[in-house]
Amino acid sequence: MKLAFIVAMLLATEVSAHACAGKIETFSARRPLIYNPFSVVDAHLRLAVTIRNTGSETCSYRLSIPDSYRPLLFENIAFTIDARDASNETPGTFSVTTPSVAAGQTHQLRLRLSASRGQPALSGDLTKRVGFVLTEAGAQGLPLDQTELDLHCLIPPVFEINVAGSGLRATLEIDDSKLPSKAVVLQTRSTQSHRLQIRAENGFLVREGSLPSATTIIPYEVAIDGLSRQLQKDAVWQVDGPAGEASRRLSVTIGDTFNKLAGLYKEVITVHIDSKL
Repeated sequence: MKLAFIVAMLLATEVSAHACAGKIETFSARRPLIYNPFSVVDAHLRLAVTIRNTGSETCSYRLSIPDSYRPLLFENIAFTIDARDASNETPGTFSVTTPSVAAGQTHQLRLRLSASRGQPALSGDLTKRVGFVLTEAGAQGLPLDQTELDLHCLIPPVFEINVAGSGLRATLEIDDSKLPSKAVVLQTRSTQSHRLQIRAENGFLVREGSLPSATTIIPYEVAIDGLSRQLQKDAVWQVDGPAGEASRRLSVTIGDTFNKLAGLYKEVITVHIDSKL
């Protein structure tokens, strides 16, 4: 009985000596993820993790994210992490296997964090703590090492505007043979509450080729979001709006054209978008 006990102890020691050992040595993100919800492309961030073989035998490792850290969200912005150069990645999760790493050597995994475009977001700096577990590839034993990493997402202040089908600057033209109205659709995008600044070049339509006079100018009124105003030269009409994406109709109603000289009348209305804060 005593001899059998000694043999069992020797066998246990032999297995332990050949067990895989390793550690997560470094984990780095070069910068925060910069996320513009109105971009036409997805947002990406490169990550790198270095794994060291601290044992005496060549070993292959598996790096994964425990379910307790899911879902992967910067508040309401969903993101994924995938490996750029590792094998055996499990679709829909993060679980990658390294090549064989010799004793005392390291292997660097290159990872990519991605967030799909078009997710609603307000400007700010968001943080998500994510845990990573290192185990021997193909084994069901206890973790060899584990760590947590704070990932950061920066949503910058974004204020964008354009006239649907055109640019930022719209020229309104009318003569006495046309209907006395004009409308454009303003498409606004912002990650903060914003303010539209509406300016008029003259404050009235002016007959082309003429100096302003009682017979060569036509008054008009501008309306947006249920509000209306007669613009004045060099004055700014400010109209507030919430964060997000919206299409807003800006219409111009032409005033009295009686006793006006025939011809082409023009005015330029410029709309800028800026922070309300």
